[in-house]
Amino acid sequence: MKRTFLLPLVCLLLAVNGFAQTTWNIGASDDGTNRDAMKYFVTATLSADHTQLTIRSKDTLDHHGPAAMRKWGEAKVVPWHSHRATIRNLQINGVTSISDFAFQGFTALEQVFIPNSVKTIGDWAFADSDTLGIVMFLGETSITNVGREAFSGTKWYRDAPGDIYIGSLLYKYKHNPSPPGPAQLREGGATAILREAFANCDSITGINLNPIPSNPTLHSIGVAAFRGCSMLDTIFIPRSVTSIGAGAFEGCHSLRKIDVDPDNPVFKSVDGVLYKRQDDALILLTYPVKKAETSLYVPNEVTSIGYAAFAGCDSLVSVIFTGSSRLESIADRAFHSCDALTALTIPDGVGYIGDAAFWACSGLTTVTIPESVTTIGSFAFSNCDKLESLTVKWDNPITVPSNVFGTATLNSCTLNVPLGKESLYKLAPVWKDFYPSSMAIEPGGRNTPLPVYPNPTTGVVYIGNGVETHYATSLHTLNGELLLRTNENRIDLSGYPRGIYLLQSGGKTVKIVKK
Repeated sequence: MKRTFLLPLVCLLLAVNGFAQTTWNIGASDDGTNRDAMKYFVTATLSADHTQLTIRSKDTLDHHGPAAMRKWGEAKVVPWHSHRATIRNLQINGVTSISDFAFQGFTALEQVFIPNSVKTIGDWAFADSDTLGIVMFLGETSITNVGREAFSGTKWYRDAPGDIYIGSLLYKYKHNPSPPGPAQLREGGATAILREAFANCDSITGINLNPIPSNPTLHSIGVAAFRGCSMLDTIFIPRSVTSIGAGAFEGCHSLRKIDVDPDNPVFKSVDGVLYKRQDDALILLTYPVKKAETSLYVPNEVTSIGYAAFAGCDSLVSVIFTGSSRLESIADRAFHSCDALTALTIPDGVGYIGDAAFWACSGLTTVTIPESVTTIGSFAFSNCDKLESLTVKWDNPITVPSNVFGTATLNSCTLNVPLGKESLYKLAPVWKDFYPSSMAIEPGGRNTPLPVYPNPTTGVVYIGNGVETHYATSLHTLNGELLLRTNENRIDLSGYPRGIYLLQSGGKTVKIVKK
């Protein structure tokens, strides 16, 4: 008889379960143990009527403590995603993080109370929850980071009457001045400016981030913090700042200079250019778009050019490296949209050229890539439509992404390769696209010095053996100022003062002494 009633009973339980609370395990212990060995975990419980979701850290045995929510790859993977239009109330207790996408698009959510155990809020965590009007941070918040667009599209974000601070973190600056003018932090300052906090504040003309002694100390500037501040022309970074995120000043089309307190132990400014110290080396972080000079002599101590460091510098004509350069890498988007840049010799020692590093350098005609380069990223030279001469130094052509030159017609550009290696390039993917009409043998091989005579000189110097070179040749001061550019082998210095000059041609740099 028991067997007779077992199946109907199971069916009854399944039917009732649709109206019962639903609970998921959505976290792990902070010590990184696996699920079977967890001391505690995070659960999410959805009420029977689907109107309330409760997130909490749960005890197991005699252990207890706040834990992190599981990370979700996208919003539709979140287990309660299908109930986003019915959940009105959200309770969070005892967790250390709110994950990416966790409550994105909750169109009925009205309020959330975030406990002081939470340290991080993920990307798009509450984004597009347009009815969310109350966000309360309980107690003294310990939040250290708020992710990308975490609250965008919410009523709380949209209707905030002033700048939005989460504890001492500036989440979003909303006092975009009208008429245009300088910006300032609130009285009391901030310990961190979060990601994109000032993004697209297009009427800010300047900002001094140096707090008064009685205020909290600003220590970090987030990724893209000032991106798109199109009228920002000056900024002062205090000695307390020890972290600046990638692309912090990208798209600041009026920026003339970045000043740094000389006592700052991490960052420094040289002639308005922002550098980061790294042991005995420098990372070039930002070259101001509207800096008056059209040429830059890169210090030999620079080992890396940072993300978007020169992006949008449409008046920059030349970037010069000496034979003593220690440069090792050029990051993603480093020279993006440098329209006036016409020629570039990448120095020996560089191993990495990032994605879109020279994307849309529409005036670039001549590029030399050394043998040390082992990686070139996607679209690195895409939209460089005027490229006429590319010199490469590898005996064996390296593998590059098929899109490295974008949609350029490569057989209109001359490819110069090491002597005797032409046949290898004719067979290699991408490089073979320069053939048949535009491949040349690099004169003199890859290791020969630049032949210049006489040196020292009282006036005229010659390159090579008196025959015209197909390389663009440029003459610069030691400070990087471009003096002339020519395709001829005869350089006349008679009109210049006595001193030392830099001559660049065919991927090589030589010092010229004018007597």
